[in-house]
Amino acid sequence: MNRAPAILFIFLIIPCIASALPQDMIAPPVLFNLHPLYTAGAQPLCNPAQTAGEGEVFLKAAISYGNNYIVEGLQDDDTTIDLELDSEGVAADLSARIGLNSRSEFIVGLQASGQYGGFLDPIINGFHNLFGFPNGGRKLRDPNETSFIVYQDHQTILETDDNLGSLYMTLEPRLLLFQDKRVGKFFTTMSLGLWSALPLFVPDHPLAASKKESFKAGIRCYLAVETGPYFLQASGSLAGTSTPRFLDSEDLDDLQVLFDFTIGRCFGEEVSAKFSVSGTTSPFHLGYERTDTFSAVFLLGGCLRTSPRDTLDFGFSEEFSTFAATDIGFHISWSHRTGGR
Repeated sequence: MNRAPAILFIFLIIPCIASALPQDMIAPPVLFNLHPLYTAGAQPLCNPAQTAGEGEVFLKAAISYGNNYIVEGLQDDDTTIDLELDSEGVAADLSARIGLNSRSEFIVGLQASGQYGGFLDPIINGFHNLFGFPNGGRKLRDPNETSFIVYQDHQTILETDDNLGSLYMTLEPRLLLFQDKRVGKFFTTMSLGLWSALPLFVPDHPLAASKKESFKAGIRCYLAVETGPYFLQASGSLAGTSTPRFLDSEDLDDLQVLFDFTIGRCFGEEVSAKFSVSGTTSPFHLGYERTDTFSAVFLLGGCLRTSPRDTLDFGFSEEFSTFAATDIGFHISWSHRTGGR
């Protein structure tokens, strides 16, 4: 008998109480999508379902780094490319979650990102060659270079080797919908947020959107379930799409659906292990699987408490199934709690 549907049903329908596990230890990891077509715009990032308590502030600094080599349309002569996105992406977030009262909080942050040549190409090439993995056309380019090339309808609509960077301010008021104990040892929390992002700096780059078009907003729903030392954190978002300069509006959807799902286990109050899946629907209609398919990555990581009010979160991510996201990524964040008890 397959018990998975029944277990999932229990997780979703049992409302529960105040979190029994330390909030900073079970927070989902910060996981940027470092695909070149996404980093020019701000991204809704993972947050715990629990809101900060009255007078409590969670300060967080997070950074993600990953390698991209996305190629499609290799011809028989192995030299012609229709789509190429070659870079390394870096993204950082500085944020504060400020507890307003027992049921609401306000999240404010600065989000910066960029694409450049990087340094990981020789390492990845050696890894692929050592284990006999396919190299995906990497030999066609010199290592550690930046290249963005897109053909559409036999015309070049994007071709540049310039680096890319952007800076956004993000805001999200959040309301706790419920947080109480009902059945046995299960605890459930649900909250709802209104997320928005305003560009502070967007360069004159074909992948970047104009300031007028790059404002983004959306609605987010968070859910957490805990039992004993085990926890589940999940969120879903519906957010507006920023239009890159190289695309016409008909090549883009207005909205994206984003999701993240984290399961894990606490080992006391000092260590936790986490497994996350994060993804987004693609807003693009370029005619390529590596841009038009929804993207998904999984992450293995954990969290260490370094002091009574400080935690260090880390993880390694890899794309899977869709092959429309960053090849590999490294993620680390530091969180500090002030106020409260």
